[in-house]
Amino acid sequence: MDSWTRPVSDGEKMLYGAAAREFRLRRAGGVDAVIEKAAAQAARDAVEAINGVIAESIRPAAGTAAARPSRSNTTRRVHRTKRAKA
Repeated sequence: MDSWTRPVSDGEKMLYGAAAREFRLRRAGGVDAVIEKAAAQAARDAVEAINGVIAESIRPAAGTAAARPSRSNTTRRVHRTKRAKA
């Protein structure tokens, strides 16, 4: 017995086997809806997994110069200007 054919109540009586599976499929919108929902979730999971791998591969290692925040070019320009005027 699998989760689709486990006994389930339809509100009036208990359904078993194929009847339980058909009840669950109807309640979920039909076979096409179940497949569409499963495919959409699989696609979201795949994109999330790929994004996680990409994020891990481009994240600089801790303690490296790339991991430390740098000053912006604007900040450097302001400091140069102040020094030049002094």
